[in-house]
Amino acid sequence: MTPSIRVSAALGLCAALLAVSCGTESAAPATSPPPQEPDATVETSVPPPESSSPVETSEPADTEPPATTPSTTPLPSFSEPSERLFDQAVLHEIDIEISDENLALLDPPTDDRVPVRLTVDGITADDVGLRLKQGWGQSQPFDKKPGFSIETDEFVDDVTLFDVDRFSLGNATWDHSFVNEPLVYSVYEAAGIPAPRTALASDRER
Repeated sequence: MTPSIRVSAALGLCAALLAVSCGTESAAPATSPPPQEPDATVETSVPPPESSSPVETSEPADTEPPATTPSTTPLPSFSEPSERLFDQAVLHEIDIEISDENLALLDPPTDDRVPVRLTVDGITADDVGLRLKQGWGQSQPFDKKPGFSIETDEFVDDVTLFDVDRFSLGNATWDHSFVNEPLVYSVYEAAGIPAPRTALASDRER
């Protein structure tokens, strides 16, 4: 690559479960954005229908309602490499190499990705597509703590890292504890609701 600078990512690492991974099962939609701060709380209610007389039913009072069984959405299964990428017991190491020319294309933020060399836990992929994350809390300049959206096969087909071809490096600027998202997503999974996988990552010191 041309003369480059190294961008650190001391970030929360999350990926969408429904992102297509090369040779793996489908996963959940991309990482949901952080909660927006509402301007006001709006409550709505539906008034009961007006009636001039009670509604009678032919069902006897002692008849028990039919038994129902709760329905849950089967959670997707994942390949062993992708499970290692989202192992929450590991502090994953992220290293991004980007040329000065491509770095300039990211500021101001744009929806277009630029090619970078990305290394995750010692595994390297070249020409990975990267752009700055935008939106509330995520949009940060390079001298602070930017978040990144990554597509490994943006420029070269079938390129993956740990069988995953799309994930985010979030900056978690709204949650300095780094536990809000993992806790909420674990509740979703316990209820049988598909949710994004998360793990923690930091920059590699050299």
